[in-house]
Amino acid sequence: MEQRMGAILVTGAAGFVGSRLVDALAVRGEQVIALARKAGSVVARDGVTPLVGDLLNAADYESALAGVDCVIHLAAVTGKARPDAFQTGNVEATKVLIAACERAGVRRFIMVSSIAVTFAARQHYPYAESKIAAEAAARASSMDVTIVRPTMILGPSSPIEASLQRLAHMPATPIFGDGKTRVEPVDVHDVVDFLCGIARDPDAVGATIELGGPDAYSIKDLLAKLRRKPGAPAFVHIPLGLTRGILGAVEGPLLSLLPFTAGQLATFANDSVAAPHALVARHLKSRRTSPSSEAA
Repeated sequence: MEQRMGAILVTGAAGFVGSRLVDALAVRGEQVIALARKAGSVVARDGVTPLVGDLLNAADYESALAGVDCVIHLAAVTGKARPDAFQTGNVEATKVLIAACERAGVRRFIMVSSIAVTFAARQHYPYAESKIAAEAAARASSMDVTIVRPTMILGPSSPIEASLQRLAHMPATPIFGDGKTRVEPVDVHDVVDFLCGIARDPDAVGATIELGGPDAYSIKDLLAKLRRKPGAPAFVHIPLGLTRGILGAVEGPLLSLLPFTAGQLATFANDSVAAPHALVARHLKSRRTSPSSEAA
């Protein structure tokens, strides 16, 4: 008789990627426990059991881990936040989750990290530093771990794409630096398909995988592609180093007043291009272009 596999628990199940991943896993016949912070943010349905909880409080979800053999950890603090929020939400919460998984005997742990951990210029970028620390905690665990580092994830309701759209459609589009740094956006549906594929793939155990899309652009070309109106105003180049330095100096007391942080400008200072990996080729026979041609 074929051994029945345990459930898959997804953290961040109500988020941009997580909500789509929960649906896709259920369609594939998996039993999914969808962990989210807010009641009602995930709807119970065939194959999906919502669970409300805070990752920092293992008592909220530890009993549910008894029937789980794979955790896909998506929950994270992103965007504009203080360094202590990244430390608490991305590092400490991951450590609490890992400890709970180990106590429950969970075998597989897939951590969704970020290409930002590879950036050389990480000054004033606590998000990237928190992801580096969270990766280290995952690798130090006793579970079979896979680290996935997506590049810039685009698609409907993408927070990153929304920010880029705002930049692209300003009266004069700002380019921080020379605009030549390369980005390789990945479509959210490809991220979901890839996570579904590796969840039960033993060859993924121990791997660290960078996941990008089929096309690379300069950041300036990407912003141009996101413009919807012909005849848009010219780009305005702004000194990157000076801007990051000023933001880094003032964002402590003025964070709530700033449109973005020094760390969030890291995309203008670092290439965000994924290294090829055999498992990407295995599980994504073709990749969607992102942003789509309709968004151009």
